[in-house]
Amino acid sequence: MSDSPRNTQQILQQLKTQGYVGGYSILKEFIQLVRPVRKPAFLMLEFAAGECAQVDWGSFGTVTVGSIRRRLSFFVMVLCYSRLMYVEFTLCEGMEQFLSSLSKEEQHQLRTLLEKMHSNLDALNGP
Repeated sequence: MSDSPRNTQQILQQLKTQGYVGGYSILKEFIQLVRPVRKPAFLMLEFAAGECAQVDWGSFGTVTVGSIRRRLSFFVMVLCYSRLMYVEFTLCEGMEQFLSSLSKEEQHQLRTLLEKMHSNLDALNGP
């Protein structure tokens, strides 16, 4: 770590040892003018609907299949715009399961969209 002062009080103490006779408030105002504004330590990402999704595998322990213990995995896909999540459990994480899960997720999204459209139409038509 650097030995340079971090806050106004520490700077004031250091300056007073060098003969500064000013007060805390005037020093604080000056520091606010010359110190660079802190920027967030992260980047906010924004996506249009359907533009991006995050896909991953996860592990959910083991399951007995017949007389054999198998690892239980899950496929998860989260849409970046709506944060809608789709999860499907599988017994392996191969390319075949990945493509199958991805296809099922796309079918699920289409059914969800059609259900929402149908619900909205029902609301427009009234009771």
